[in-house]
Amino acid sequence: MNYKNLLTEFIVNVISNRYSDFSFIYFFGSQINGVARKDSDIDLIIVFTKKTTPFHESFSEGGKIFDVFVFDAETLNYNIQICPKIGQYSTIEIICGSTVLPQATFESEHLKSCARYIENSAQWEVPDLDSVRYFLTSLIIDLEFCIDKREINFLAAELYKTLVEIILLKRGKGGYVRKHTARALKKFNPLMDEKLNNSLEKAISNADTADLVVLAKAVLAELGGELKDGFKKQMRESGRLPLVNPNKVIR
Repeated sequence: MNYKNLLTEFIVNVISNRYSDFSFIYFFGSQINGVARKDSDIDLIIVFTKKTTPFHESFSEGGKIFDVFVFDAETLNYNIQICPKIGQYSTIEIICGSTVLPQATFESEHLKSCARYIENSAQWEVPDLDSVRYFLTSLIIDLEFCIDKREINFLAAELYKTLVEIILLKRGKGGYVRKHTARALKKFNPLMDEKLNNSLEKAISNADTADLVVLAKAVLAELGGELKDGFKKQMRESGRLPLVNPNKVIR
């Protein structure tokens, strides 16, 4: 039995013992793609047919770290369907590229079909566009007028990260985290990846932010241009506290 078969058998045994009444598993990530390191996690989505409160957990078993997301089929279906609205392409990519364990079911194939349809036909949006424009406008202005080297480094890195996320969202490829975000830009837009990386290096090495600002303004123009005057967003409701004792601290 080869390593891949041994690994999938090991996964099914572990999950069967831990989640005894699960329906199927989506196995994804570096382990299934053949690029895993020795210490790479085993990435899984565990799906139940019965109603289940979704949760995310990690645990160790047999010398391996399992990184697990648990859903019921209908909740996962909802999370797939809203991906274009919230810019969460990574969920679609995970479902489409995963392997089903221990075997395919009606529900696993139905969800994969939904994910493929959305991947091929959905109109993707930049969520909360005005807030994105407002934040990007402010970030560009801060960087243009910044003279402190440490602050330039921080702002340049923040602007780079923001631009990468926006560019991916506009292509319907958003929702990545950490290193996966950089990999996604290189995969889906290698020319912009090179331009952004070169401009970030100039900003960090020489405090030369001109190229990065030019790229940022071009992206901002595609979103509708700068937004400062006229921006308004309803803030989230919070608790209220009577003005009784100024020396009392909530604990």
